[in-house]
Amino acid sequence: MPSFRLATFNIENLFSRPSEVVGGRASDRRFGMFVFEDAEEARQIRRTVEAALSDDARQLTAQALIDTEADFICLQEVENEAALRVFRDEYIHKTLAHRVAQDVKRELPALAAEAATRGEAGRRWLRTQLETVRAEAEGRHFYRHLRVVEGNDGRGIDVGFLSKLPVISVSSHAHVTFNDVPGSWSEKVEKLLQQEWEDRGRSRGLPKPSPNDRIFRRDCLEVGLEIGGRPFSVFICHLKANPPYRELTYPMRRAEVLAVRQIIRARFGSEAGAASANWAICGDMNDFTEVDGSTVMPDLVSGRPAQSALSELLAGNRPFGVDVCQWIADPLDRWTSYFGRDDVYSQLDHIIVSPAVAAANASVKPKIIREGQPHRAARHQGARYPRVGWDRPKASDHCPVVVELEVP
Repeated sequence: MPSFRLATFNIENLFSRPSEVVGGRASDRRFGMFVFEDAEEARQIRRTVEAALSDDARQLTAQALIDTEADFICLQEVENEAALRVFRDEYIHKTLAHRVAQDVKRELPALAAEAATRGEAGRRWLRTQLETVRAEAEGRHFYRHLRVVEGNDGRGIDVGFLSKLPVISVSSHAHVTFNDVPGSWSEKVEKLLQQEWEDRGRSRGLPKPSPNDRIFRRDCLEVGLEIGGRPFSVFICHLKANPPYRELTYPMRRAEVLAVRQIIRARFGSEAGAASANWAICGDMNDFTEVDGSTVMPDLVSGRPAQSALSELLAGNRPFGVDVCQWIADPLDRWTSYFGRDDVYSQLDHIIVSPAVAAANASVKPKIIREGQPHRAARHQGARYPRVGWDRPKASDHCPVVVELEVP
């Protein structure tokens, strides 16, 4: 069976624009331990320092991404396609350039020997051959295809991808509303959205929430691939965040999960069609079904048992999908993010595959790249990249997850 390496990575606020400092609050005029009285001076200093710190952080982000060795990488928290292009060209590809050069150098002696037998024409022939060899090497190592589609997030953090593989199709589902998904609108969803509207929406002149609103906080980006002649669909998601606390925001994530499930079911015609098709749901789900193997997960704010929206995909004797990180035997080794305020190691990042894909990959083990995690994530006892700090710089507040999948 043909195979490919699939990864997901929340790369944490990949912005090409500096943060805006209003200057009205003391915290706006503080950077590190220093407080600047002049708001404009504070803004300029913050921009300068942030630019310098960003370079260090993005080198670490690029290294974590490269270490996945993935053919297709689902990304979350990307400002726009221009920002991703700069990150790819200036950080990822520059880091990978030596691999391309090494491949060319390996071919050079044989090509030069052949060129020497061709007389005057040999020099032109060698130049053409080297261009071909370099293009082939770049195809192996570089991510030639990228896309970011603007979703529904007010901060402008969108989902996208990088791919070494040709992309057949890209479809956004950011337009899907609660009315489109039976069972997604509820009193709890309305209460949560009403509170958010009162906190932020009313002052901006936004209409009150209703079932006509878009359901995805960002998007469910559908990408069609072809692996060895076989179709494979990837659905890239970034679900509703936990703050102010997990129990309160659960209904919104559940609604999004119901929408994802409906999109996949419609894409393949039926529940049975979805079960036998080749697909994966990838992304930062801001949710988990266990913590260190325990399904008893009381909310750390309310103290009440907290439900997981992912149960709509993973629960039951015949689940809709299978989480590949469950193939990691040690539950203490499934975490992809550390939240220091609650001292919780959890798996927020997921690659959920169809039952058909899961059955074809029963012996496969995913890999979680933790070398870019800050030292405060003390559970990781392995190596870290140079210059990783206690809290920052770091590759991201999430770890990349990668798995090599055979496509049935």
